[in-house]
Amino acid sequence: MPNVLPETIAFWRMTIGGLILWLIYPLYKVKKIKNNTLYKIIIAGIFLAFHFIFFFKALKLTTISNATLFGTMAPIFSIVYEKFYKKIILHKNVYIGLIICFLGSLLIHFESLKISLDHGIGNLYAILCSVLIAVTYNIGKDVRNNVDTYQYTKILFSTASFTLFIVMIISNNSFFNYSKFEYSVFLFLGVIPTILGHGILSYSLKFFPTTVVMSVPLGEPIIASFLGFLIFGEIITMNVFLCGILILSGLYFIINK
Repeated sequence: MPNVLPETIAFWRMTIGGLILWLIYPLYKVKKIKNNTLYKIIIAGIFLAFHFIFFFKALKLTTISNATLFGTMAPIFSIVYEKFYKKIILHKNVYIGLIICFLGSLLIHFESLKISLDHGIGNLYAILCSVLIAVTYNIGKDVRNNVDTYQYTKILFSTASFTLFIVMIISNNSFFNYSKFEYSVFLFLGVIPTILGHGILSYSLKFFPTTVVMSVPLGEPIIASFLGFLIFGEIITMNVFLCGILILSGLYFIINK
């Protein structure tokens, strides 16, 4: 969607995700959230909003391969936080698994990876979006024992949506007048990777270290290749197949720590 600004894509993704969760609100018996917990979720939501802004900016300013590779470096920043600030000792298999995953991801993107001044800003944005999502999920880890997944994600997405709304107003971006195809993409992003994707990751925060949860997106190239085969009939090359096995092996090491 070359004609849609990054802030707009991020806004509609978060807004649709948040609205759907509010629509099913009557189905849930929610508990009162402590103010301290609420404030932390709101802060996490603000970080999530800027994560998406910089991710979609990266997609427009660098190659998809660069954005995907540098945009999934969150486990590295999460390890630094957990090890040096939270003093959490992770099993050595987590480190081994991460090295294997990053190696597989690098090999998948190697041919189309471009490190140049032309893509410098986009690459930096992708790395920054990794930092922001690492902060988001480490805050989420701190509160998930005190709030269920539904309440957490509802407030998280709503805060991100409101933050992006303010950014849109300040930037004088248009909220409407997009094509049916573009609105269908907004809807897809709001449901599949947001409610389902981030919902599952948010649920997992209660049971796994943040670094482990943040490692799951390293498998995105495998999912993308599989969907490309199913939807567009794209042939899965031997390189992608072998690197996919490498990434899955790394994820197995991480999850079965």
